[in-house]
Amino acid sequence: MGDLPHPASALVAQWAGHLAHDRRRSAHTVRAYVGTAHRLIEFLGEYRGEAIEAPALIDLNAADLRAFLAARRNSGLGAASAARELSGVRAFLIYAAEQLGSVPNVPRTRAPRRPKTLPRPAAPNEAVALAEDAGAFASEPWIGARDLAILLLLYGSGLRISEALSLTGRDLPMGEVIRVTGKRAKMRVVPVVQAVREAIGDYVRQCPYPISGDTPLFLGARGGPLSAGTAPPSRRASSRSSPSVATGRPCPAES
Repeated sequence: MGDLPHPASALVAQWAGHLAHDRRRSAHTVRAYVGTAHRLIEFLGEYRGEAIEAPALIDLNAADLRAFLAARRNSGLGAASAARELSGVRAFLIYAAEQLGSVPNVPRTRAPRRPKTLPRPAAPNEAVALAEDAGAFASEPWIGARDLAILLLLYGSGLRISEALSLTGRDLPMGEVIRVTGKRAKMRVVPVVQAVREAIGDYVRQCPYPISGDTPLFLGARGGPLSAGTAPPSRRASSRSSPSVATGRPCPAES
């Protein structure tokens, strides 16, 4: 069945364009997500012994996803990579449902349990991928831009989450350095690289609420101050394996 054309593959091409142009994801992220979607469709073709039509994607159940993950693990995929694969599958199925005019209802499936290891700092590409994933799963494009900006600010400038959330409209436009008040009311100056400044600028342009003066820079969905408890969820989830991103501290080699 591997040579059988699958009509559902047309959705993958549309999704690639959506990720690249509407969501403005990096080429690396687009390749990874598109590869995951193609692997899912090819697996379903083999698994069911038939060409996969687009509507079949919204009828998947938990057993289908578990079988897909089992096949990927049997091919040598590690637990961490399998978890990222599942994340990509969920994103694709949500997109497919929306394109078919259906309410997204992705089956609940637990990601493979990762072995307990010592915490390690996140590499730069891992931090960027984490930030882009947070943006991809946001409920609104401007919220995705906000989450991307926050996570890049935590990693790129070494801010704590409390420091990032203390920024206000007075810090705009963002310069090459900013002054933040950290623990014990100590003032410190931190650099803001161009990629982070651009992400913040993109968020401010998309934000539907005015940001100026003492208004918090990072706002919640209803326009109020964003709290640490509602900050990008991927930051908290990442704390088990990538403390440098979770705490906003750069890798030791970059300190």
